Amino acid sequence: MFCNRLISSVFRLCEVENRAVSANLAYLLSPLVGSSAMWFLNRWCIAYLLPNEKHYVEMSVALKSAFGRGSEGAQWTVAFLLDKVASNLSVWSSEVQLAEDTVKLLVALVENRGRCQSVMKCPVMMSLVKQQCSGQSQLSILPSNVKRFLMKALVLAGSGLDEQKVLQDEYWNLVLLPLHERFKTVLGRPDFENSFHNDSIRLEVIDLIESAVGVSEATRHDNVDMLFSFMHPVLTECVKLTGIYHNYPDIVQSILELFGTLVDRQICLLSPANSRKLYEVSLSLIQIYAKFNKDKKVVDPDAEEDTFSDITMMMLLLSNLLSKDYVDFGFSEDHATAPEGHVSASDVVLYGVNMLIPLMTKELLKFPSLCTLYYKLLSFVAELFPEKLCQLPEDLVNTLIQSMELGLTNFSVDITRVCLEWIGHVAGYVYNKPDTTSAYIKAAMDHYLQVVFQMLLLESCFDMDLLETGSQTFFALICCNQEKFRQLVNELLTKMQNEPKYYERLSTAFNKLTPFAMKFDLTRKTKVRFQENFDKFLVNVRGFLCVK
Repeated sequence: MFCNRLISSVFRLCEVENRAVSANLAYLLSPLVGSSAMWFLNRWCIAYLLPNEKHYVEMSVALKSAFGRGSEGAQWTVAFLLDKVASNLSVWSSEVQLAEDTVKLLVALVENRGRCQSVMKCPVMMSLVKQQCSGQSQLSILPSNVKRFLMKALVLAGSGLDEQKVLQDEYWNLVLLPLHERFKTVLGRPDFENSFHNDSIRLEVIDLIESAVGVSEATRHDNVDMLFSFMHPVLTECVKLTGIYHNYPDIVQSILELFGTLVDRQICLLSPANSRKLYEVSLSLIQIYAKFNKDKKVVDPDAEEDTFSDITMMMLLLSNLLSKDYVDFGFSEDHATAPEGHVSASDVVLYGVNMLIPLMTKELLKFPSLCTLYYKLLSFVAELFPEKLCQLPEDLVNTLIQSMELGLTNFSVDITRVCLEWIGHVAGYVYNKPDTTSAYIKAAMDHYLQVVFQMLLLESCFDMDLLETGSQTFFALICCNQEKFRQLVNELLTKMQNEPKYYERLSTAFNKLTPFAMKFDLTRKTKVRFQENFDKFLVNVRGFLCVK
């Protein structure tokens, strides 16, 4: 009962505001109070308006009667809230926070399928759609970030017409085609290449991109194909805009956010054909960004922050693309019969990373979040798709190897652990599939064996928290090339020949570490035995080795 009384009080407040607006007394109202009311109604709507009764064992009879499915009160409440949304947007479009909270209430009304169907029965909703499409109403002067939520709400509202296919198609055209036309109008101007830097045009471009982000955020399984067909040409144009506006960080970051949002929401739902289109346009974006930012001289201290933000968003974009290879709900009839030309997400990610690596300076990798994202992405690829790494061109492999070697020694303990894991995953594949591994990958593993040997045995600054990961990687590398390991052991023993006591002790320790009868394979039993032997080995000899 208290909840009903509370919401009744808020409704009365909203009605007072509506009547004040009708009487041209809006100047007497407080935008802050209005914003608080919208904030409250947004959260109340999600919890109490037209709830899914199957999710509850028991439910208040009063709430069910007033706001439950099929009740007259619920339909009246939806209509009342839509009237309030329309009233606020007609008067308070310049009040950013109030406008944003109002549009978020509209999003809450259409996110739920049951509420959305009730919304589409109200004439006010179609009135809002027509106002947005006309471009002449108060909605046209809303801030860009508010238009994002508005477009999201309008697209989601189309799901309420899922049982009326013809009406739904007409609705999509009504909502989406004007946005397409605006893109064509702005980018098709004869003088665009000479006037793109004008403030009015830049603001219009940002406005369009923000609206496109809102469309992407409205993706659902029942509209993904239609939205991708609409968004793909937009993405293609945005790649061109990235080249044109490469010196304008606000526009570049808006474009990167658009790509990141769309990939996050759609990639796992797309068919193989559409996925390939998305891969291609995403790589084109990264390629053109790298083209204009490679070897770029930075003078402004804030520019490094912008570059950090840009590369972080592109790394997240690649991480989301990679999810297609292990979470895929997109099917097509010809997918099983026509794998020809199939491109995997892991291939796309690796080539994308290759384009970004020249931009990732040592200074940028000092940003912990970017550094972690980069190395974890590479480790994830190595764990799930080591065969992809081992089939890469030599120049790309060399680039990755340099990155890993940098990560082993220059950053935090967590990054060192991730790099050791990456080496271990690749070494395990090389051991299991030596015939399909290229010579330069094997040479890289030989190099890493020497690096890890030095790190574990001879460096006094080695963090013992990494011992388990380090020993597992060390053993995988030994299995790849036992001869190289024996060579390293003999070189170390040779250095100790002038000190017989240490020489004998070290020789005995190595014999116990890898006894003659020990099998060099990567079974769990063998790895556990090596781990135990290695722990004893380090206790016995690491102290004097580090000193010597």
